[in-house]
Amino acid sequence: MLFVGVLISYPSMCMLNLSEVVGLGRLFWAGGVIVVLCGLQCAHSSSTIRGRLGRCAYLTLAAQGVLTFLPLTVFGFYWVTMAGLFVGSVLVVLPPRLTWALFGLLGVVLLAITVHHGYGWVECVYWTLGMEGCGFIVFGLSHLSKRIRDLRDARTELAQAAVTRERLAFARDVNDLLGSSLSAITLKSELVRRLIPTRPDRAVDEVAGVLTVSRQALSNVRAVTKGYRDMSLEREITSAREVLGSADVDVRTRVAVGTVDRRAETALAAVLREAVTNVLRHSRATTCDITAARTEHGVIRLSVTNDGAASAPLAPSEGDGTGLGSLAARLRALGGGLTADRTADGRFRLVAEVPAEHAEAPTAHHRPNDRGSLFPTPASRTALGISVAVLVNYVVTIAMNILRRDLSATATLACLTGLVVSAAIQCVHFCPRARRRLGRRAYVTLGVQGVLAYLPVVVLGQWWGSMAGFFCGSLLLLLPSRPAWVLYWVAGLSLPVSACFGGQAGSWCYYYGQSTLLCGIVVYAIAHFYDVIWQLHRTRDELARAAVAQERLRFARDLHDLLGYSLSSITLKSELVRRLIPVRPEQAMAEADEVLAVARQSLADVRTVVSGYRDLCLEDEIASARSVLSSAGIALYVECAPGSVGPEADTVLATVLREAVTNLLRHSKARHCTLSVTRTSDGRVRLTVRNDGAAAAHRDPSPDGGSGLGNLTARLEAIGGRLRYGHGENGTFRLTAEAPARCPTLPSHPGAPVKERALAAR
Repeated sequence: MLFVGVLISYPSMCMLNLSEVVGLGRLFWAGGVIVVLCGLQCAHSSSTIRGRLGRCAYLTLAAQGVLTFLPLTVFGFYWVTMAGLFVGSVLVVLPPRLTWALFGLLGVVLLAITVHHGYGWVECVYWTLGMEGCGFIVFGLSHLSKRIRDLRDARTELAQAAVTRERLAFARDVNDLLGSSLSAITLKSELVRRLIPTRPDRAVDEVAGVLTVSRQALSNVRAVTKGYRDMSLEREITSAREVLGSADVDVRTRVAVGTVDRRAETALAAVLREAVTNVLRHSRATTCDITAARTEHGVIRLSVTNDGAASAPLAPSEGDGTGLGSLAARLRALGGGLTADRTADGRFRLVAEVPAEHAEAPTAHHRPNDRGSLFPTPASRTALGISVAVLVNYVVTIAMNILRRDLSATATLACLTGLVVSAAIQCVHFCPRARRRLGRRAYVTLGVQGVLAYLPVVVLGQWWGSMAGFFCGSLLLLLPSRPAWVLYWVAGLSLPVSACFGGQAGSWCYYYGQSTLLCGIVVYAIAHFYDVIWQLHRTRDELARAAVAQERLRFARDLHDLLGYSLSSITLKSELVRRLIPVRPEQAMAEADEVLAVARQSLADVRTVVSGYRDLCLEDEIASARSVLSSAGIALYVECAPGSVGPEADTVLATVLREAVTNLLRHSKARHCTLSVTRTSDGRVRLTVRNDGAAAAHRDPSPDGGSGLGNLTARLEAIGGRLRYGHGENGTFRLTAEAPARCPTLPSHPGAPVKERALAAR
């Protein structure tokens, strides 16, 4: 809209000037040519259309040049106003190596045209600067709008790159902690199946190994899930003091770290948690010293020392599958490190170091001194250059307007001084940081600008072009939107109205208002674009952090939803296999086959979570629930209404069913379970799971932590559904999930087909 306002301003002035020197017929043809020129200008200024034109843009530029200069022979000198748009198109369309040379050449051509029509040097310079300035304004608005789009795209790419790095780190941790465990479960389950017919006693021992590995893997799921949420070092130190104190370990802490980067603090908190866990698991410590301090080089050093480690590893390896191995790699990714050694008195010491001000995502356009630089990016510096050029052009143009008036030397000097002061104030208003520092004092500087703008009218009875332009631009920059635009129009229209009452000609009255409003909107537009570029630069890290946080939450949810259920199922079925081997070996082999199938699916689920594509099927989950509950001796009654379900709803409802079955196995002594999938009157899909033997004291431990029923509530609400659950009479528990059959969402990746699944009646 700002560009359209600028585009309309120059042709309107041209038509007004022509109306005084040509007849109605020629004026009509001039209007037609102007419409074509405006259309060509819009095409050249739009990066999208210009990209589609390709090399044809040179032809349209040539056509604009012909329509700009040829009518001078028909309409006379006042048509030269349209040359400013052509200058802007030259700056926008042509390659940089030609642009500025042609810009200077066009200035010479315009100066020659003005001289040819017999104007003096002041008028010649005035018209030449006006047309060149118009071209530069068109170029500035077009270029800065493209810069903003490019910077927004770059912000998105930066966020995507941060997410990709986080996904790779997550993949490493999942592989370290879970991949080897699931592979071991698969191998051991295959061995159990082969041993059952020939060596049942050995098979029982191997099943015990499967149980141990599956329980540890389930614990690791929780560890990875928690590790991918932001953690507080202070809270972890408090927790460590309480936990170790409960184990009769004397804890001494010294903490002085100050402000720490979020990722660095989370990594250090994870190291401390793992260190405390190892103290409790692998040592007989009686004392533990925890220190966290900032070194003189800006590095945060966390040290955990205990006196009970017997044979702790001295060099945690990244690929050893241990928690410290993954944390060591995580710290290295942040520019830090993790070391383990023994002190002179034989105590075990774990030391983690990480820079306090780690940069989220070092990139080519993110330099260490960005935060302290006034103009931190090439885009900001380009915006500054354009802005300075536009302001200088307006200062010179307004100065020429003053010099063209018949004023005394004293009055001329006073007016030029007021112009310089107003321009200096405008520079202060232009800079976002300076505006913030001014605070309420900005209203004082705004008032000074207003006085300087209207003083010549009141004292000298003189008007000139753009005389209140800086004041109008400052109104838009400093005041709230609604009053700013009202006062902008009031200030801009006050000049032509006062000039009309002062006896000025109608065309001059229009010019005073048009030039002032144009100057104000251009100053505001350039400053606004610069402000947007500044804000985009300042918020690019916040965008990346938000994207990473969202991705971490997705990691936590998917890991719990997919693997928590599978590992619980493996544990349950392995326990059943161990009991069946001595008495019913054939059924034990069948159950071992199911353990194998679930373990292999779990490995696939790991890849699913890491790659980011997850697509569950409610019908498959119903079949899986039937198998798992049957193995646990729970009778399942299924009622499923036929109909199609969209992929998003199908996945979420399948996840709800997984969690419901997991909770049923963990927290109840159920003997009967009823599962129904029905349609509501408004076309929604309703999943209901009801079981007996529920423990009334159980509550979902993490309603908003990326797991459990709280997570499912959030996922259902995200697609317009809802989740209800609660205890009923006689120890029953009922869970009901509703979701739209077809969610108004797009596929997870472009071009992916949206498939609906049909639920068969059961």
